[in-house]
Amino acid sequence: MGYYEAIHEGNLQGAQMQIIRLKRLKRKVVSFFTRPHIAVQMKAKIKRLGNDAGDFFVAEDLLPENPIVFSFGVGTDTSFDEEMMERYHARIFAFDPTPKAIEWVKNRHYKKEFSFFPVGLAHEDGEAEFFLPKNPEHVSGSTDFHSSNVSTNNRIKVPMKTIQTLIQEIKPERIDIIKLDIEGSEFTVIDDILEYAPCRQILMEIHYIFYQDGKERLLDMVKKLNVKGYYLVAKTESMDVFTFAQKGGVISDQ
Repeated sequence: MGYYEAIHEGNLQGAQMQIIRLKRLKRKVVSFFTRPHIAVQMKAKIKRLGNDAGDFFVAEDLLPENPIVFSFGVGTDTSFDEEMMERYHARIFAFDPTPKAIEWVKNRHYKKEFSFFPVGLAHEDGEAEFFLPKNPEHVSGSTDFHSSNVSTNNRIKVPMKTIQTLIQEIKPERIDIIKLDIEGSEFTVIDDILEYAPCRQILMEIHYIFYQDGKERLLDMVKKLNVKGYYLVAKTESMDVFTFAQKGGVISDQ
């Protein structure tokens, strides 16, 4: 890669990061007026990982050695995944069917502990209509056309798999962390995750502000997690990024 190509690529990545930051800032402003109050339910040693546009929290004291992470929705920001590998020697399985994400990951160089799969997470296996963002400068789309963030006129077909199928194909020794940033589709897959993919921590950007009944969706999500033994250990002030963990980091049999 030549010098000017490198400069161009750096500017492009910087612009993409700025778009993501503005997108998250918009959510913070909107959620300030719409967010419900949800208190942290369990104490843990929290570590923020990733850059400003793609940060998530992990309960550091509840991590095993060499944690295994299923990371859904990487977009054009794998800073969280890279920091998990650097700090905790994590094994990362990353997933995203978005064309821009696939191209971006293909042009990056990762440690051997990072594996990428160009598929999305869904309630059913097979090709699905994937709605691209209304703003063409944005990256993340969704299979949920009810989301206010996507365009029903701009769609493509992408491969989708259930969490059950992915586990059968990858055959991980276990799953310690599931990270979800899937633009509203978290509401359709959370039941399958809780039923078929027990793990120690679930990290989510919950896009409830995309929906008219967003508050109810969020509160229902928290109840489902609580029933399965997951408790809120960290959240952003803007109430859009959450981390739920099993007590003591031990997977519940509930």
